[in-house]
Amino acid sequence: MVAYDFERDLPTAKMHQTECDAYHIVAFALVEVLNDVFISQRAGQPDA
Repeated sequence: MVAYDFERDLPTAKMHQTECDAYHIVAFALVEVLNDVFISQRAGQPDA
């Protein structure tokens, strides 16, 4: 994976496959936690 800066026409960051996999796992886990904490709890509450 390469992050690219189109304004300067330069790559800004390069990541290996293992780093991309770890980033994906962490990002997915964060979304799952946010879903459990905010969305799932709100769905279980009766309207006031």
